[in-house]
Amino acid sequence: ASTFMSEGEPLPLDAEGATRQDVLQAFLHGHRLLELLPLLHKHGVQTIDDLDTLNFEELDFAEVDSDTLHTQLEELKALKEERDEQIMHRQSEEELQAQHLAFLSHFKIEAGTEAALMRSELEQALKED
Repeated sequence: ASTFMSEGEPLPLDAEGATRQDVLQAFLHGHRLLELLPLLHKHGVQTIDDLDTLNFEELDFAEVDSDTLHTQLEELKALKEERDEQIMHRQSEEELQAQHLAFLSHFKIEAGTEAALMRSELEQALKED
């Protein structure tokens, strides 16, 4: 298990031994949001994957008793929205690449057919010489 230090200090995290809870803490630490951990645990967020299901609209901001926590919660929400946009963008790029691969494959087949015809015509011409 990892030992978590105060914010701003390097975080020792063994990649092989890291649990999903360690990854959540490392993420929060890296973004200086570690104070949110008790609030997130209260709302069922135990791992980094749980952030995907956290509905910020349903959170009761009234229970956030400090401006710092409120600001950090807003920052976490913005980070999650940015990550969601990146995922959607990456999926769109993958879909486009798949379409382009099919397009290239189609022309590769045509080019192969034409190359085979050109080869046989060149071989025939060389035999005639």
